[in-house]
Formats: sequence, structure tokens, C-alpha cells
Amino acid sequence: MSITAIFAVDKAASASPVTRHAAGFDELYKNHDYKALLSTSNGTYYSYIVLLFNENPHFINILMDLTITTESNVSFEKLYLLYLNRNKELPFYSLAKQLHRLYRNPGSFDDATLREMEKKLESYDIVLRFVNIAQGLTLDYCIYGRKEVVKEFHPFLENDQQIYNIIPTIYYDEFFSSNSTFYRDLIYIDGNEVKNDYNIALLVKKSAALKGFYYIGSEVTPDIQFCLMNAALDSGDLEKRIERVFIVHELTHKIVNNNYKYYNSIIEEELAIASTMFVDPYLGLSALYSYLNYYRYSPHRIAALKFIKFSSRSLGRPTMAYNPSELKDVSPDALKLLAQNYFAERMELVKKKVINPKRQPSLP
Repeated sequence: MSITAIFAVDKAASASPVTRHAAGFDELYKNHDYKALLSTSNGTYYSYIVLLFNENPHFINILMDLTITTESNVSFEKLYLLYLNRNKELPFYSLAKQLHRLYRNPGSFDDATLREMEKKLESYDIVLRFVNIAQGLTLDYCIYGRKEVVKEFHPFLENDQQIYNIIPTIYYDEFFSSNSTFYRDLIYIDGNEVKNDYNIALLVKKSAALKGFYYIGSEVTPDIQFCLMNAALDSGDLEKRIERVFIVHELTHKIVNNNYKYYNSIIEEELAIASTMFVDPYLGLSALYSYLNYYRYSPHRIAALKFIKFSSRSLGRPTMAYNPSELKDVSPDALKLLAQNYFAERMELVKKKVINPKRQPSLP
């Protein structure tokens, strides 16, 4: 298809606005309906940024029902410029021109200007970060959505870098569920997961039947029910507390990776379990009981079993190592102390860069 033909459908691609909170948004998001969600001036411009800087026509193809590939005899830069020439009335036109100058001559832009451009793009639901590598300027990430400052502090770890929660407008495989992301300043907290776990807690509080319901990836067990029932007795907004547990969990991974350059999935999960149990004992313990039902060699399950073994040894209760249900009989203050001590013990491995600690006896 010629460039002229491509732009015959360009205007139609940005005709109907779909806002982040529009009626039906969740259904569009769930069904990966990229075309509907990108069919805004912001979404279309996002697609062209990805085309120009990442040399990736994926979103343009979806938006315009095209089949451009990297092998096509089409200049992505020319497509970008033609898009600008035909859309001079757009509010971000001057910014889009500046981005093209950056693409052509990245060395003429200092870090302060790059950060300013990133900030301006955020107002159009485009979250990206420029980074300089040996090969030149590149995009660390480019996401259609928005980001929010994470205001929660980690209970044990200091962090001097601002971390954001990314809220994507379109579906990305890497944001399938809450995680610490590949990116230095982003975590992802899935609001639907938080809401689901909150709704489960409300059902527990009402003593409703829970067969077939899942909480943090596990069927709801009597141990989980016990923890949620007791968590609901505490003061404070339960949904906000559940969200806080999610955030602290992901912050643990993020800070350990960023500040210590340490990567060990099991030990990171051990640290996350201890951190969440410290900030909210019963909610943290409910997560641990969920992890016990993950597949046998899951880092989450192994980490949970190791915390139980530590608790068994610390409390002088040997049967607890093989009967994890006993842990829920421990008081919240005692759980917090166990969590604090366990975190300190495991952080010594992080500080010493121990990747493969001495194996402990096998666990059930």
C-alpha cells in the first residue's frame, strides 16, 4: 500500500474518543480491543511514536487495518512526517515536531530537556522514558496510559528514587498481573486483582460460601478465611490495606533489584513475604497461605515454606514446619517480630550477594 493510501484512512483512525473510564472500557481492555482504545488523537499519536522510535508498526497496523512489516518498502520516518503534516491542528503538534528533531539529532538534547518532553507527553497519556546507551538514544519503555506516584514507603528498605505505578490504557502482556516490571522506576498494581481480593474478604466477613473462589491465585482455604476474617476486624479501609500489601510486595522486588543489583526469585519472595506480614500481619499471612497452594517448585511456595520453617525454629514449635496451619495461632505482634527478624536474616544474603545459599532440609 502506498503512503497516500495509508493516510486516506488516517483521519478515520482518530475519530471516536474512548476515555480511560468510559462505559465499556473494561470490556474493551479485557478483550484486547486495541483498535477501539487507540482510536483517539492521543492513541494515534502514541502509535506513531512507537512506529518512529521503536520501528514497530504493530499499533499502526491495528489502527488502520494494514500489514506493514519491517521488511516493507515504507519509510517509517516519512509516515511520521506525513502524519504531522496532515494533523497540524493537534494540541501536541509542536511537541511532535520536537520529537522528530530528537529522533534526527539526539545529541543536541540534554537530560533536562528529555525529562521535560517526557512530562509533557504524560498529559497526552503517553508514558515513556528516554535512555542513553552505547548505541545511542533509545526508549526504555513507551506505554499508552498514565502513571501515579507510589506514596507508600517500604517498612525496611530505604529508596531515594521515585517509583510510579503504571496504569495502562491498552493491554500489554507484561502487565498481565501485578509485578515489579522490567523498568527501573515502574511497578504495576492490577486494580482488578486488588478489587477481587477485597471482594473475597467481604464474602468471608459475611460467612458466604466460597467454593470455587480464588484469592491471590489460590482457592480460598480455611486458613485463608481465618486470616481474612481477622484482618477485617482491624480498623482502616480494608481495600486500601490490601492495595498496600500489593505495593509493598512489588516495592520489595524493585528496591532489591535497583539498589542492590540482586536477583534471586526465591529470596526476593522471602523478603516480600516478611515485608507484607510486617505491614499487615493477617493480610500478609493470608498471602503466605495462598502461596502454599501454588505449584510445587514455585518461588512463592518455596519462600512460604521457608518462612514457616524459620517460624517453627524461632518459636520452638517443631510441628509447625509440617503443619503450617499452626502459624495462624500466633499473635499479630509475634508475626511482626518474626517477619522483622526473618527479613534481617535474608537481607544478609542480599548484602553479601549470595545467590545460591546452602540448601536447607527438604520441605513438604
